[in-house]
Amino acid sequence: MAITKIPQVPTTTLADNFDDHLSDDFNERILFSAPFGSGKSTFLKSYFDHHPEYLVLKLYPVNYSIAQNEDVFELIKYDLLYELLDKYPEEIALNQEQYSSLLISQMYLLHHMKIEQPLKLLLKAVKTFTGSPPIMEEETIDAVTSIFAEFSDYKTKLNTTEFDQLNHFVKSFKNKKGHIHESDSITELIIDLLGRVQVLKGEKQIEATGEAEGDDLEKNLPKTVLLIDDLDRLDPEHVFRLFNIFSAHYDDLNESNKFGFDKVIFVCDVNNIQQMFAHRYGISVEFNGYIDKFYSSEIFKFDITQYLKESIKTLLQARTELLKFYPKNSPNETFINWYQLDRQGGFIRVVEFLLSHMIELGQVKIRNFQRFRLYAIPNQKAIHKNREFDVALYPLLVLIFNLERFFARSIDVENAIEACYKAYPGDYRIAEPGKRRESDYSGQNLIQTCLPFLINIEQMLNQDLEENKPHINPFQNEFGQDIYIHFNVKNDRRYDYTIIQYIKSTLTDVASSDTEEIPQVAQPNPFWFLYKAYQNVKKHKFI
Repeated sequence: MAITKIPQVPTTTLADNFDDHLSDDFNERILFSAPFGSGKSTFLKSYFDHHPEYLVLKLYPVNYSIAQNEDVFELIKYDLLYELLDKYPEEIALNQEQYSSLLISQMYLLHHMKIEQPLKLLLKAVKTFTGSPPIMEEETIDAVTSIFAEFSDYKTKLNTTEFDQLNHFVKSFKNKKGHIHESDSITELIIDLLGRVQVLKGEKQIEATGEAEGDDLEKNLPKTVLLIDDLDRLDPEHVFRLFNIFSAHYDDLNESNKFGFDKVIFVCDVNNIQQMFAHRYGISVEFNGYIDKFYSSEIFKFDITQYLKESIKTLLQARTELLKFYPKNSPNETFINWYQLDRQGGFIRVVEFLLSHMIELGQVKIRNFQRFRLYAIPNQKAIHKNREFDVALYPLLVLIFNLERFFARSIDVENAIEACYKAYPGDYRIAEPGKRRESDYSGQNLIQTCLPFLINIEQMLNQDLEENKPHINPFQNEFGQDIYIHFNVKNDRRYDYTIIQYIKSTLTDVASSDTEEIPQVAQPNPFWFLYKAYQNVKKHKFI
């Protein structure tokens, strides 16, 4: 079964910002920066798909990682030619009649035909018309060839000037493969083809808009863009090799990019580049002075964080099939309702609270949503000391089952939760009455989700905890401080499971039936509760 494609995250404001940055004539070279998996390539593809005023060729430098410096530029030319011929075959329309017969004849006479052939024909013609004794062909040809060679040498010496010497010197470098000033016939062909596509697309734009030709053609010419993607996917040696190649092929004489592109966009994470730079050259070497020659004005920092947080439910719903693992039987309707994503509270609130924090900290990116295959209820049994129970009965286990599908390994999940608890501002002072935040409720929901796997698991599974009375469980917070979790218990005999209802966290182990009598701590860290519960779940192999 094919995986449903996730919907595109709306990034209207971000697209407008990039449009302003790209349309600035001063910005001929752009450094487009964002971390791995943040949706850079997807955003750029979508942007240029909706902006026909740009003619874009894309390079994937990871293909050049095994090449030598002098070979890389040849590979770049190959890829550019391939891109042009593949994307714009109609505009280029290569054919065999592009050169006139006169020009081809001149080239043949100059480069391929030797003097002996016309001389032989000339001698035979003289003999025919004059009737004179035959002239020795070999002797005459040798003499004329010698004279012709001497004439050519003499002409060359007479016509050689200082300019000719300089021109010969420059051409020798332009034709040298891999040289920083190399501009051979293939380079010129790429420039010609790119210009040809640019003009034809401009003419089509004029036809489409009904504008007059002439002065309007230049206005309608699409801007040419060279997009160099995923630079920082290479090892440091190759990254700087490519940076230096494109830097060296920037034409300082006429302030134009190599191949005549109007814009060159380098796509990478500048923070990764800086770490590579420090590793190679040392932390004392100034990085900004090196990197600023690769962009014209400022680095465009692509940040999809807020848009991704707002799209969590939409992205999950695109890959939701709750009963995927229940082909024959299904859990009780009550449990199905718990895990519905279209509910206003409950489980989805916990999921959004957790994922929002992970997105904010860069632990979950758009690529994690692309990796996530399916949101579903697990049809599994777990065992603890010969006691078997349904995983679907406990929201934490369902949460972990789905959360782990965002990551490659369990340790990555644990590290992401650890990042959350370390970033969360836990406050274990006594709370001031009446001061609550919206996040406090979401945090309490997450704590309640975790509680069954933070208290005595055996007592919970055996339903040994007494109902209708307050319970207290000691717990160490992330600072090593002793706090006390207050909760109630309700045993569901029909489905043989225990519901744990979180009340509050305090600094005392004194129980009270009056929930307001004992003051609670201001803001316990819900991600610390999740971190410890996750470790317990993995320790007992419940999921």
